[in-house]
Amino acid sequence: MVTTDGTPLGELALNVFRGPENGPPLIFLHGVLRSWQDLRPLIPYFSFEWTCYAVDHRGHGGSDRGNDNYTVVDYVGDIVQFVTTQFDEPIVLYGHSLGAMVVAGVAAELGDRVAGIIMEDPPFETMGSRIHKTPLLGYFESIQRVRQQFSAPEDILPALSEILIIHPITGEQQRLSETRDEAALLFAAKCLSKVDPSVFAPIVQSRWLEGFNYLDVTHSLSCPGLLLQADPACGGMLTDEDVAAMKSIKKNLFHVKFPGGSHLLHWAKRDPVLSAVTAFLANP
Repeated sequence: MVTTDGTPLGELALNVFRGPENGPPLIFLHGVLRSWQDLRPLIPYFSFEWTCYAVDHRGHGGSDRGNDNYTVVDYVGDIVQFVTTQFDEPIVLYGHSLGAMVVAGVAAELGDRVAGIIMEDPPFETMGSRIHKTPLLGYFESIQRVRQQFSAPEDILPALSEILIIHPITGEQQRLSETRDEAALLFAAKCLSKVDPSVFAPIVQSRWLEGFNYLDVTHSLSCPGLLLQADPACGGMLTDEDVAAMKSIKKNLFHVKFPGGSHLLHWAKRDPVLSAVTAFLANP
């Protein structure tokens, strides 16, 4: 049996999936513009030994909108409150992209209440100070226009397919439909239809990471961590330099790189991701 519900957190309610009770809590957090269902390729595998939860971030999926407050630290604050009000025992956190930065921020704040974190391709300054040097700024500006114009998935889908991704330095151009199959685009359109248009503002204004410094966060981590890195040549957002900087600070941070793996590692490289995470979570 699985359930989803609106978990109240002060003035905000988050939509939370909960799987069957089979062990300690393992909480999944999705990336920006997605929803908890994005983690479905992983959740069933871990549901045999863990009680799995998956949360829709504020302004996404079935969760409440966030009154235009959509910086990374806003998302961190929600999950800190969720963990402290809902759990008495230590938890493990798995996050993809935005979710990966959030799990790091939560673990840095909550100390021994977090037993471990898995960070799948966190973008860090690739979505912050470096965004102008990548195709991502134009990409998010284009998706923002689509979401402002359309709200139904059937209207979003064709517009999404035609988005042109242009690299600001090389000038290389590629349509979004050339990088994702039709099923992936349909899922993206369904997720986007439930996203608050205000989610885009801090991203395209390059203030998404205000108050969030990944190196300071890394210094504050006490629990073990697993860092899953996609291939930058295939759209991965976590740079080799960021990995090296984090590992120089934190000794119990384990790193796995996936050559040929896109940013959506848990879709593109699910089985190797499952193997890496299983090994990290296994008790000796």
